[in-house]
Amino acid sequence: MLDDPLPTAVAKLLRQAPDSWADVPAEQDALAVLMAAGFVERRITFTVRLPGDEQAQRITIETTGEFGFAEAMEAVVQDWWARWGQRWQELRREIGGPVKPIVTRESDAWRLSEQGRLARADLERGQGRPIDFALKRGFFDGKPRLLPDGRITRREPVWGYGRLVSIENASSGSLAVSVSNWPAGAKAFAKAFAEMGQVEPRAHRRRHWPGADKWHNWGVGVDDAGDWHLFHFLREGTPRWVRHNHAHLNITPGRLARAARMFVDDGEVAADTRADRPMKPDISRLRKAIVEAVHGEGIFPPGNPIPFDYEHQAYRPAIRFGRVTHHESGRWDFKPA
Repeated sequence: MLDDPLPTAVAKLLRQAPDSWADVPAEQDALAVLMAAGFVERRITFTVRLPGDEQAQRITIETTGEFGFAEAMEAVVQDWWARWGQRWQELRREIGGPVKPIVTRESDAWRLSEQGRLARADLERGQGRPIDFALKRGFFDGKPRLLPDGRITRREPVWGYGRLVSIENASSGSLAVSVSNWPAGAKAFAKAFAEMGQVEPRAHRRRHWPGADKWHNWGVGVDDAGDWHLFHFLREGTPRWVRHNHAHLNITPGRLARAARMFVDDGEVAADTRADRPMKPDISRLRKAIVEAVHGEGIFPPGNPIPFDYEHQAYRPAIRFGRVTHHESGRWDFKPA
């Protein structure tokens, strides 16, 4: 398309991108391209309130790349569910249908990323490669390419990152508005909460013991058969790890189990964005499986069981990973790594 205005708009916006946070521009299509390429970052602040509730919370996320927004929303929902999951389920039973949160975007800012600075410098030198990369065209069209040294390369998706910056209480006075105030945010929240809400109450739920609300008092272990088990650390009487006999821990064979075993063997998992398939999607699925299992026991620890340490660029779990032994007597032993 010779008259396609998008490449020109992308180049113009890359040159204009601020070094510090500023309101996003009106050119949403070009902005989306730069975001997906990892050349700019966004910081979005929005408020969320459940229908009929007076209290709302103000949430801030930061994101870049093709999958950053989904990752940020996942982190938000996990923290939110720990606080409001029980109320969500109560409300769903009251209305007898899906719960639609009221989501209002308050601010949306953008700034140049480190990769964006390099791309802009290349653009200022007259190179078109940054725009080709962002638009996935030419050498960067995603097809395998043979390099002079014999290696094969191709343009992979930019995974980026998404993180929860803060959650704070907010006045609900200005929130009597339609969900359509931010359709993307409302849709993401409704979808994620609906998935979390599939964890139904169980008749055998345990009582809350001291420390149940702390992820480090929970453990995930694998036995010799490759099956995974959920434990909690009981400090009453003789301190010991106690197995949840009926917990459903959906760590399936394959990449999910391999990611969990890496925590058992190494204690942490480094983030390698250069790999053919980075670990981030598998860690997210593993995190979700653990959260759903613990919530299924009727307990909602706040925070993230497998947070990402940005200083060390590695996933360092708060929950304990380890190995499980099943004795002939029927006793289960969990040994944290």
